[in-house]
Amino acid sequence: MSRIALLTLVLSLILPVNAVSDQKDMITEIAFDHVQLNDETKAKIAVIEMEHGKPLKKMGQELIQAAKDKNIRGILLIIDCPGGDAARFSSIHDLIKKIKKTKPIVGLVVGYAASGGYMWASATDYIIASSFAHVGSIGVSMTKETYKKMRRTGNVEAEVDIEMFFAGEFKDLFCDYRSKLTNSQRQFIEATLEKHYQLFLQMVAENRGLDLNECKKWAEGKLFLAPEALSLGLIDEIGTLFEAEQKLIELINIRNPMCAFSDLDYTFEEPQKN
Repeated sequence: MSRIALLTLVLSLILPVNAVSDQKDMITEIAFDHVQLNDETKAKIAVIEMEHGKPLKKMGQELIQAAKDKNIRGILLIIDCPGGDAARFSSIHDLIKKIKKTKPIVGLVVGYAASGGYMWASATDYIIASSFAHVGSIGVSMTKETYKKMRRTGNVEAEVDIEMFFAGEFKDLFCDYRSKLTNSQRQFIEATLEKHYQLFLQMVAENRGLDLNECKKWAEGKLFLAPEALSLGLIDEIGTLFEAEQKLIELINIRNPMCAFSDLDYTFEEPQKN
């Protein structure tokens, strides 16, 4: 039997597949030309990709590895992400904040730092974005989808009705077989969304040193180009990989550190077409 209803809480911006920034190819070429890889015991900068589609578990592992490596003095996050699941994205946010207590972290936005992606960026010590980067989308959404499908048994299709019993008014709120919500359940979801939204706002305001009341005036899920994001205090500078590296060097007060890439091949794969 197919799922009838699905509710998902997300911090995300809905984008087409081809909305991934074309700057990635350029970043790859610059990185290889600009940096030399080696295994010598020298001061290093870790460069970690924080892009849409990359497993969050892998991001977390790379952040922890960089945090534990005594030779890595700072971390550069290359961010291109429209957001995702609130709970899972907040775990990466919290990890970034914990690590930056001991090692400076700079975020470089090369495409999108939207919603959950901006949550990550806001946790860093300094945010640099390319001129046409999109930043913000501070908001929360919850999706409810309803599917109807016949059950097939051999060559026979039959419509199936399912009735389930629950103790507790909200126990079946996320049940796959619920197609409609009661008024009280809908109000509960709306209240939950508002709580998540306020928490997100407070998180950004605290991370960026912004006035919470001012944030409420312009947030509301809006997405901003880099120049406007700069004027609002969402980013610190408009620049490139070079400015990001120099800022990180400034923060760790070491000249010309070697780079330790999180992935040695440092390649970007295009989405496969079906």
